[in-house]
Amino acid sequence: IGQNGLLITPENGTFVFLGEIITDAGFDTVTQIPLPIFPNEPPACIGCGACVSACPSGCLPDSKQNCLSALTQKKGDLTNEEAHALRKGNLVWGCDACQLACPFNQKVLAQKKDTPIPYFREERISKLTTELLLSMSDEEFASRAFSWRGKAVILRNTSLFESSAERRKP
Repeated sequence: IGQNGLLITPENGTFVFLGEIITDAGFDTVTQIPLPIFPNEPPACIGCGACVSACPSGCLPDSKQNCLSALTQKKGDLTNEEAHALRKGNLVWGCDACQLACPFNQKVLAQKKDTPIPYFREERISKLTTELLLSMSDEEFASRAFSWRGKAVILRNTSLFESSAERRKP
């Protein structure tokens, strides 16, 4: 586990999703592929602090309370301080600054391999706006990785930027 609290894997650094399947069937029966062989010990965080230094909100290793990624996913209203932090970080959804700074992930990124999951490669959105969200059908919205949190949270986040842009207009 890195100082950012994320699992480090040999092949993909911290760029992984964790899941669990409970079954009495064998792995190769379910997946039709042989069980992968993992090292006895996963790579150890080298404690360089790159993830902590890269964090735009200054999260400490023992506190993820101010994590901007967590704030973008928080349900309900944001405090003025939280809203300011998202505006300052220029974030509508997620962050990844700590992951991009990690030396293990730098090695993965240097390989320039793309995700094998089509869901994350296709129809990427370069700028998420309220207008774009409101134009999505329920099916289109449901096909997005951020949809699990609900449209209200994402609209709240996009409105932070649009309302602050409106206030700056002469």
